Amino acid sequence: MRIVLSVLLVSSGLLAAGCGRRGSSGNSVSGSVTYKGNPVTGGNMLFHGKDKDGKDKAFPASLGSDGNYSCQGIPSGDYTVTVDTKWLENSGGDAESMMQKMSGTDVKMPQNEAFTKMKEAKGNGLKYVPIPPKYADKKTSTLTVKVEDGGNTKDLPLTD
Repeated sequence: MRIVLSVLLVSSGLLAAGCGRRGSSGNSVSGSVTYKGNPVTGGNMLFHGKDKDGKDKAFPASLGSDGNYSCQGIPSGDYTVTVDTKWLENSGGDAESMMQKMSGTDVKMPQNEAFTKMKEAKGNGLKYVPIPPKYADKKTSTLTVKVEDGGNTKDLPLTD
């Protein structure tokens, strides 16, 4: 009985350890977003890619008041990046609704650190910077990045 219990406890521990790491990534991507040489001082970003099963997956990031962004826990791969500042244009902007619109899905966005920052962004010195609307749609955005293992720095200059 004691041996069976020990085997079960060890097996449970191994399964739990594997589940905690499954699907997570130690990769990150950060950088700055500029438009006409000036920082884009607030907005929502999504990195659109595919999961291991080939299904669409979006990873959120937020632009700070200095034009810098960071996205943690993103798997290696190729991504189309969308940037939207429109929700900052008027104080009634809702970051979660805008992120769902940008992702093209009705799936609830993950509640990670970047997304929490976006929801708290109002009143934190973020200012609306009008950018071309093509960057808000994954079908028309010309921004692409390749995320490799580890930390990645990708500055994204926007053009007309």
